[in-house]
Amino acid sequence: METYENADVGLPGTSHDLWAMPKWAPHFPDRASLLDELALLDRLFPFEWRAAELGKRSSRHQLRGDIATVGGRTRLVALAAELLRTSSTEAGAQIPMQGRLRCPSLYEPTKSELLVGPILRPVGHVTWQPQGAGHGADYQVGHGYGVHVAEVKRLCTSLRQEKVTMERLVADWGRSGPVFAPDENVENAREDARRLYPRVRHAARQIEQSASKATRRVSRPALSVPGILFLDLDGNPYLVNLRETIRGWMAFDWAQPIDLICFFDYAHRDGAWCTIVEPIYSRSHRALDTLGHVLPYCSRGHFHVGKLPTGPCEFPLPM
Repeated sequence: METYENADVGLPGTSHDLWAMPKWAPHFPDRASLLDELALLDRLFPFEWRAAELGKRSSRHQLRGDIATVGGRTRLVALAAELLRTSSTEAGAQIPMQGRLRCPSLYEPTKSELLVGPILRPVGHVTWQPQGAGHGADYQVGHGYGVHVAEVKRLCTSLRQEKVTMERLVADWGRSGPVFAPDENVENAREDARRLYPRVRHAARQIEQSASKATRRVSRPALSVPGILFLDLDGNPYLVNLRETIRGWMAFDWAQPIDLICFFDYAHRDGAWCTIVEPIYSRSHRALDTLGHVLPYCSRGHFHVGKLPTGPCEFPLPM
């Protein structure tokens, strides 16, 4: 197996001083917490681990790609900030989700999960992974009116669609306009729906499990706890084409635990990195109203976390 010792030392992420402050400060000149965040990233992804994992040319871990771009580095800093909020800062303390973040297949979904923490924190007391290692939702939020639970899902673009996209771009670098024809977009949407459906159904089960445990002490039905499903657009921006399909699924009996569904996208807009949340389905409006009471929203009906646009919102999802 090819390791760091005989691999190209120029591979992103394999340098000894990757987390050195001078390498990051120019991109984050006004971030007062940067030193603490880099220290945590150094513990989470130390040189020895990076040498073994990223030093392999065959490595599928996306940390290498994140290191190579400003957007990726920004997500890493945001990830570290959220970990610092939810864990001990002591040098010897275990970092939550360390195993998942080091796993190539779980790294991206875990990053998505951590981006939802700042969305929910204005609501009330946030408990991350309320069931621990058990089956349940990603978050529980306690507030003055009761409890909500939330689950986060991320669906990547299919390998087939990615392959076709790259082949067409390589064949014609100067091309403009959409990659896929209208009939191809219809077929792509069907493919994405088939892949997303089991994840949404699984999310409903996870939400129901956490809601049941949250209400057990007060002998209330699980449906009295509104469940929120967050879908990250970073992995597949074309999920926005499934709005009506997703709403249709909510008529099934298995979907009853889901009270609110939101797309969210963390990106650079109007000179700052922020999260935009778009509600696409609300069953009872309880969860929607809860978010609406604490988060700023814009002329498009989005919730904004990090920065509210000046004037009318000009940021459709996704960008």
